[in-house]
Amino acid sequence: MDRGDTQIVLNGARETLREPPDSIASTIGKLGIIDEQGQIMNAPMVINDTMAAVNLRDAFNFVEELSQDAQPFNAVTLRQVHELTMRGDERASPGSFRKEKLAISQTSFVPPDFVQVEQLRQDMLERLNSGEFKLLSPIIQAVEAHARFVSIHPFSDGNGRVARLLANYFMWREHLPGFLLPWENRDRYYDALEECNSKEPGLWGNLTDLINLFCDVLESSVEQLEEKEADPEEVVDESAVVEDRQGDSEFTKLIAELKGSGKSTLLKFEEQYDNWFNSMSAVVSEVEDLSSQLSRVFRAEWQGDVHAKDYPLIDLDTYRAIRTRQRFARTWCLKVVLDFPSDYEELVFYFGPSSRLAGQLNPGLRRTCSLHVSRFVPEASRHVQVAQQQWSRLMEVTHDGSNLGIVLRDQSTKEASCVSDEGARVENWFGMLVKDVLDSRTA
Repeated sequence: MDRGDTQIVLNGARETLREPPDSIASTIGKLGIIDEQGQIMNAPMVINDTMAAVNLRDAFNFVEELSQDAQPFNAVTLRQVHELTMRGDERASPGSFRKEKLAISQTSFVPPDFVQVEQLRQDMLERLNSGEFKLLSPIIQAVEAHARFVSIHPFSDGNGRVARLLANYFMWREHLPGFLLPWENRDRYYDALEECNSKEPGLWGNLTDLINLFCDVLESSVEQLEEKEADPEEVVDESAVVEDRQGDSEFTKLIAELKGSGKSTLLKFEEQYDNWFNSMSAVVSEVEDLSSQLSRVFRAEWQGDVHAKDYPLIDLDTYRAIRTRQRFARTWCLKVVLDFPSDYEELVFYFGPSSRLAGQLNPGLRRTCSLHVSRFVPEASRHVQVAQQQWSRLMEVTHDGSNLGIVLRDQSTKEASCVSDEGARVENWFGMLVKDVLDSRTA
């Protein structure tokens, strides 16, 4: 997408924010809200009156104007954004930095003492307005600004909302769409915030998960807005147009003969999705159980640990989009972290179209939905699919609509094959994957 197209998409998002308060509340209700503890609540539970909707609209408009004029954030503008966001909620002291200790439930994060807030805030603003910071890509600027702000928690309440507006400022300043965090990303967002928690006042930890989440959300938002821009007002039956133009031609007779002939069999997505969902649910459950067993060994042998975190499996619409090669956002279903005394290994399992290789090995796997695995590579600061790395024998976990299988790479010949039945049992391929990770660390 070039900048001109991006601006069209951004304008569409801005028009939504200019709708009447009732419409805004309705729109937000569909998206959901993430509160300060990383918990997701449907908007009607949070934004349940016109004043709150007006607050959100005014805060967005104010930050948008700042970004258009490229005005830098300072202590005054931060207070103004907070005042607009929390207007009417006296418990949040709108527009005032906190002057008391703050405790947040359901998280290991402990905000710095209020006496440290002023200096930490000054350091943050100095960084965000520095020349070095401006050389970063907008999405990295947005993530770092979000992480820095949340690590300080300068207000009594509303820090999450202000942090997300601050992140959007750096996107809008470069004429890019901002972030809208749907409720289905609640677990990823919460986990990403935990990863950002360094447990040191004003500092942050690993930003990788938050970067990945923001990239996925941004991609999904752009695609939805593009589709909205391109959605025609009226769907035209092209075959009817052909008939109208061709009359009783041979071509028209062919069209009439083909209609309802049954030569084009519709995929039974609903039936296959149910089977796929049950199979993949069992896979996730077993990997979590195996990770728990590994954890006991890691603690005993290396004073390490193994953590597994599952995410909601994709719905029918996303499953259909993957199989028909339509647009979809990358969808995580599981993250496994192998913790060692000095470092860690992170494996992310996500769904996507079956590979071309899988379809070549087994025609029944063409246009299906597979489970893929990626490994975090510190040198590249990103996750890389294990199928692209020679150390891994496992390439992908397949499902032909009825049964699970795997695509396996022979380490001696480098040739791939499809394996099912006993060879595709989760304890076999997961054990193989973890062993290959461990072996690659000593190679």
